[in-house]
Amino acid sequence: MRRIILSFLIFVFFILIVFTLFLATKGYETDRFNKFISNEIEKKEKNLNVDLTKIRVKIDLKNINLFLSTKNPKITYYNAYLPISEFSVYLDFLSLFKTNPRIKKTLILTDEVDILDFKKAAASIKPSNFKSFLLNNIKKGKFKSDIDLTFGENFEISNYQIKGYFKNTDVLFNKKIKIKIENLNFIADKEIILVNSMKGNIDGIPITNGNVEVNIKEDYTISGSINSIVDLNEKKLRKLIPKNENLKFLKNEIDLSVNSINNFNLVFSNTLELKEYSYTLDGVIENGKINLNNAYKSKFLNNDIETLNLKKTNIKFLLDNKKNILEVEGNYKLNDNKDYESFKVKNELKNKIVNLNISLNLKEPFSLDLINYNKTSDRIGKIQADLSFVNNGININSIQYNEGQSLISLNKFEINEKNQIKKFKNIKVKTFINGKENNNFEILFGKKLTIKGKSYDSSNLIKNINNKGNDNFLRQINKEVNISFENIFTKFTKSLNNFNLIGKIEKGKFVKISSKSEFSDDRYLDISLKKDPNTRKKILEIYSGFAKPLLVDFNFFKGIEGGQLLFTSIFDDNASSSNLQIKDFKVLNAPAFAKLLALADLSGPAVLLSGDGLAFDTLEIKFTDDKTVRTIEEIYAVGPSITILMEGYVENKSGLTSLRGTMVPAKEINKLISKIPVIGDILIGKEIGEGVFGVSFKMKGPPGKIKTTVNPIKTLTPRFITRALEKRKKKIKSN
Repeated sequence: MRRIILSFLIFVFFILIVFTLFLATKGYETDRFNKFISNEIEKKEKNLNVDLTKIRVKIDLKNINLFLSTKNPKITYYNAYLPISEFSVYLDFLSLFKTNPRIKKTLILTDEVDILDFKKAAASIKPSNFKSFLLNNIKKGKFKSDIDLTFGENFEISNYQIKGYFKNTDVLFNKKIKIKIENLNFIADKEIILVNSMKGNIDGIPITNGNVEVNIKEDYTISGSINSIVDLNEKKLRKLIPKNENLKFLKNEIDLSVNSINNFNLVFSNTLELKEYSYTLDGVIENGKINLNNAYKSKFLNNDIETLNLKKTNIKFLLDNKKNILEVEGNYKLNDNKDYESFKVKNELKNKIVNLNISLNLKEPFSLDLINYNKTSDRIGKIQADLSFVNNGININSIQYNEGQSLISLNKFEINEKNQIKKFKNIKVKTFINGKENNNFEILFGKKLTIKGKSYDSSNLIKNINNKGNDNFLRQINKEVNISFENIFTKFTKSLNNFNLIGKIEKGKFVKISSKSEFSDDRYLDISLKKDPNTRKKILEIYSGFAKPLLVDFNFFKGIEGGQLLFTSIFDDNASSSNLQIKDFKVLNAPAFAKLLALADLSGPAVLLSGDGLAFDTLEIKFTDDKTVRTIEEIYAVGPSITILMEGYVENKSGLTSLRGTMVPAKEINKLISKIPVIGDILIGKEIGEGVFGVSFKMKGPPGKIKTTVNPIKTLTPRFITRALEKRKKKIKSN
C-alpha cells in the first residue's frame, strides 16, 4: 500500500513537472481569459477596445507567475488602430483560486509604427506636456517599442518600462531648431529615460554618436553627450547663434571644420520651466579659414588683415547659469604668411563681466610712431593681455609686449564707453633700434601724472601731434604733470639733454607748460604755454636754438639747415593765429625750391645743388587756422640771393593747396633800394629794360598733384616794396 501511494505521488509529481514544463515552454491555448482581460482593460480606459485572439497560457518559473500571451491582437484607441504584435498579461498565481484573478503586469510589443498614425490616436488623449510635444514638435518618423506595465491592487499602473527605437524622425524646437534622427535606441521607466546609439543632425550639424539620460523625480534632469564632426560656414553659424544681427564677424566668409564632443545637463521643473543648465564643448579645428569682407585696418599694422587661417586649434566652451567660458588654443597665420604662430584666448562671462585673456606670438610687422618703434616680420613678438569689459567700458588689467630686449607694458587701465582713459597705474617702455636703446621711461598715474626716464625717441612726435583727430582719449584726465628725460632723440643728429617740463592738463589737454632743455653747442629749447586771463585763449611760445628738429616732418621746410626758430600761437578749441620765424638758415637739396627757381630761370638751382646751399636771413610765416581751412596770410623769406613773398590757403579736409606769390633776385632788390629817392624811376626805370625784374607764380592742387605756373614781372606791388624796406632797415640797425 505504501508503495502504491508513493508511486501515485511520484506519478502526480511527474505529471505536474511535465505540465509545468509544457506551460513554461509551449503553453496552452485557450479563449477562457479573453473576456476577463478585455473587461479589465476597458474598466481602466473606456475608449480602449481590445479584441483578443486565442490566448496562450504559460508559466513564468522565475517569478512563479502565470502569464497569458496573444499574437497580433486587434486593439483600437478612439477608433485608431494600434499595431501591436504581441500582448502578454501576467496574473497573480494565488488569485487564480479566487473569484477575481488579479493582473500583476502586462507586456506589449509593437510593430514598427508610423508616428503620423500614432498622432491620430494621441489626439484624443487628455492634455499633457507629452501630448503637446508629440502633436506640435514631432513631424514624422517611425518607432518600435516594448512596453512593460506593472499594476497595483486596483489595476492602477504602479511602474512601467518602455524600450525601443526611433528612426528617420524629424523634430522641431521653438519653430527654429530642426533635429533629424536617423536612429536612436531608448529605454525608460518611472524614474529614468536612457537614449543611446544616437545618429542624425541638429540644424545640419551631424551627430555621429550620442547618448542622453533623463531622470524623472521631483524635477526633470536631462544630461548627455553628443559627438559631432561638422563643417561650419557663416550661414550655419547665423542659424546656430541667436540674436546675431549685431555680430559683424558672421558677415565674413567662414570655413571651419570642427570635430567636437558636446556634453549638456538641463534641469526642468515639473511644468517644464528651465531651472538650471550647463553645456560644454571640447573640440578641434583641424583647418579653418576666415576671409574678411572688409579688411581690418589699423594705424599700427603695416599691412591690412584680409585673411585669418587656423590649424590644429583646440576649442573648449562652458555655458551654465552663472558663467560662460570659451577657450581657444592653437595655431594661426594672417594673410599669405607661410608660417603659423601659436595663440591662446580665454573669454569668460560672469556676473555681466567679460574677462578676456590673450597670449600669442606675433609675426606681423607693425609700428608705434609715437615712440619710433618698428617691428619687422623677421622678428617674433609676444603679447599677453588680461582685459575686463564692464558696463560698456574696458579695464586693462595688464598688457605686456616683448620682442628681444624690447618691452612695453600697460597696467590697471580703466577706459569708459567713449574709449577715454579714466585712470591707470603705470606704463613702462623700453625699446631698441639696431641694438641701441632709444626708449627707456615710465609713466605713473598718481596725485600727479609723472613721466620720467633715461631716454625718449621723439623722431615722430611732431608728425603725431599734427595728425588732426576729433577723439581726445585723455578727456577724463585732470592732473598736474611732471616730465623729465635725460635724453630726447630726434631725427636731427643732435639730441636734447636734461629735458624738464612742468605743466597742467585739464580735460586731457595742456593748459599750462613751462619747459627747458639743452642741445649741445650752447643751444637750448624753451616751451611755454599759458592762458590769457582776458580772453581765456591759450598762448604757446616755442624757442629752439636749432630749427631743424621741429621742422623735419614738414615737407615745406625740407632741406633747411641751421637757423633759430621762434613760434608763437594764440588759440582756443575753434581757431588759432600763429607766427613762425626762422633766422640765419640755409636751404640744401630742397626739390620744391629748386623747381620754383628753375621755372623762374634764376641761378638758385645750381646753388642748391652745390655744397654751400641757398642762404636766408629770415623766414616769417603768419597763418590762421579754423576747423575747415588754414589761411596763410604771409610767407616772407629774404636772403642775400633772393626774396620771396607768398600767401594762400590749405583746405583741412581735402588737402587742396593754393599759393601765389612774388620772387625777386637780390640784385633787383638792391637796385630798387638804391633808387628810393625817385619813386617813378623805381617802377619804370630811366632806360628801356631797367625796370625791376622778377617772377610771379601760382601753386595749386591736391597733395602730390600741385601745379606751378610762373610769369615774369616788370613791376612790384607796394606790399612787396614795403616788406623789402622793412627788412633792409632792421638789418642796418642790427649792424
